Amino acid sequence: METCKEILDEATKKGDYKGKLQLFTKLEKGGTKATGSHTVELISSRAVTGTDYNTKKDRPEVEITVKEEGILKTYNFPVKDKKGGVHYLVERFAEIKAGTMVILEGKKSGVNSYVDVNIADGQEDVGETRKEDIPIITEEESTEL
Repeated sequence: METCKEILDEATKKGDYKGKLQLFTKLEKGGTKATGSHTVELISSRAVTGTDYNTKKDRPEVEITVKEEGILKTYNFPVKDKKGGVHYLVERFAEIKAGTMVILEGKKSGVNSYVDVNIADGQEDVGETRKEDIPIITEEESTEL
């Protein structure tokens, strides 16, 4: 196990590996638990192909790269919501410039989970996550974001 850790540490230092920003963890009995707030610097975003966790089919996603405590990490989310419209995170991140410090936090509203995005203190906020823009994700549907 130590060898794997050393290889991963070396790849991270070289920039060959980016960790995953984990806003939720899976619970053994099902569902998810938020990992708390993460203050990160937005570095970049790009279009990628991901896998829908329900259908196991390919889907278009956005991959954002962030820097948390000096470590580059990625976070993916779908381009479209379940109704076929633009996902609320696409709209929210479109309002924010690269280099901005933001606070990302996984939250729950009853059995629904969502990601709250706020500009860190001392920086201009150009928008806010509105409750009506947040899609409903049930416990059965939610996975690691």
